[in-house]
Amino acid sequence: DVEGVAAAGAAAAGVGGEAAQAATEGVDVKLSRSGNAADEEALQRYQYVHDDSEVDFALIVALLEYAYASEYEKGATLIFMSGWQDISNMIDELSRHDGFGDAARFKLLPLHSGIPTAKQKEIFKPVPRGVYKIIVSTNIAETSITVNDVAFVVDTGRVKEKSYDPHMKTSTMDTTWVTKAASTQRKGRAGRVRAGCCWHLFSLRRFESMREHVESELLRTSLEELCLQAKALGLTPGAAADPNGLRAFLGKAVDAPHEKAIDHGIAVLTDLGALADDGSERLTQLGVVLSDLVVHPRLGKMVLWAMVLNCAASALKVAAVCSYREPFVLPASQASLTLTLNPKP
Repeated sequence: DVEGVAAAGAAAAGVGGEAAQAATEGVDVKLSRSGNAADEEALQRYQYVHDDSEVDFALIVALLEYAYASEYEKGATLIFMSGWQDISNMIDELSRHDGFGDAARFKLLPLHSGIPTAKQKEIFKPVPRGVYKIIVSTNIAETSITVNDVAFVVDTGRVKEKSYDPHMKTSTMDTTWVTKAASTQRKGRAGRVRAGCCWHLFSLRRFESMREHVESELLRTSLEELCLQAKALGLTPGAAADPNGLRAFLGKAVDAPHEKAIDHGIAVLTDLGALADDGSERLTQLGVVLSDLVVHPRLGKMVLWAMVLNCAASALKVAAVCSYREPFVLPASQASLTLTLNPKP
């Protein structure tokens, strides 16, 4: 079970009663409602001077000082951040600290999908008695990874999430607040095999305004590839507005995408020549070929044109780079970063 932390204990760490909410025992997430006027005032003062869209690294350090000086059973700490920049800044902040920067007592471990697999596995390795791991991670540690010796969890409440704007017709990666379900999941990372504590670094009001769950990916991505495959499989032989068209087909989804997103997907395929431009939205011969390729239709057409222009090799390399994830590996330590930026001759 995850043990709750009283507002007085949070205040001892320099944290207002609501500024570092603690999940209490039981299945449901129950955030402490202090009702203490002094705590409410402290929270208001804190929010007045600090922008809650930015991570307060000093607050997290103060909270860790309180946690490791308290009577709680000691263990590893898992800190949730939104991305690599915040992870790197947090590691740097802890490295400069007199206590947490002591390698004989604390092992600072970043966790990010861009870090080499061998470095990621270090979070599972046991440490000598009296040494504690402080893991600074993205939401990769929410569900896919479990570290049994985690006693403390610090949840900043932030996550990077892909979104699609059907009006601007663009996909972006934005930092946003987690959902209530994700917050509950993060709490569950503590106390797997021992008593544990979780601090959520956002107010109760913020928690109550959060979404219940993450939106379906169908609502957060462009639809060109999906529309093309639906046409190629014969699932939508009619035009978009017909009962057997793309709008009707995608409208049957549990979380149906916005009509503007569907229209944009059809428009892109029509501009590429994958769909007929006579209003029937019939799949053309080019569309049949593009549907067989494992890349975005734009990249597929580029490769086909490159074959005609006798530069297929270069186009294939570009298509591969654009279709694959970030090819660069992040340095796992400041020393690695220094070596990367200043390689030896």
